[in-house]
Amino acid sequence: MSARFDWTRYWVERDGSMRTDDGFLADPGDPDGAFSPNPQLVTTEGLLNARCVVMLGEPGMGKSTELRTHYEALQAADEVVELLDLIEYGDEGRLVEDLDDKLASLQRADQPHLLLDSLDECRRRIPNVGLIVSQRLRKSGNEELRLRLACRTGDWLDSLEDGLSGLYTDIAVRELAPLRKRDMAAACSARGVDVDDFLAAVTGEVFRYSRAGRGP
Repeated sequence: MSARFDWTRYWVERDGSMRTDDGFLADPGDPDGAFSPNPQLVTTEGLLNARCVVMLGEPGMGKSTELRTHYEALQAADEVVELLDLIEYGDEGRLVEDLDDKLASLQRADQPHLLLDSLDECRRRIPNVGLIVSQRLRKSGNEELRLRLACRTGDWLDSLEDGLSGLYTDIAVRELAPLRKRDMAAACSARGVDVDDFLAAVTGEVFRYSRAGRGP
């Protein structure tokens, strides 16, 4: 298992703007402070206040890590929670069966949590996965269920969002922001890597790709 670092991750509104510094997130500092260069960002903890949360991000950004960290925290707090990694499914029948089983196990709880990871990976094998998820949620009729889904930004389904809007009045759809420089510096220090050399190499690569017209 890869190491996890104790850094704070931030989320931006879908299609929202944020300030960056050499490809890194400009440090929001105090998210409530007027001085912040990114005052509109929200932490993972703040994001998870909503009953339905969609966690978007590019491949390798860390959305699954944030989702699983949340899962472990819920378990540690003795909350009733189920996690389903949709990357494991290529058969529609098995997905429906397992999803129904998870939802049934959550019916007895006052405030249960269902976490669904890798929606984008599952969609490649089960194109109508969004419809399946929304239909099974609706059939369960569990009005207390707190739902969290992780998906690549480009693979998020408007049809699923429309389906969820009929079940939840508060849906938070956010995209994971890049790391801050101080997050990467802390990771380098923990691994015994020279921070200045590493950051110079990363920022140089960002500049090279930007000059080539490929974006950061």
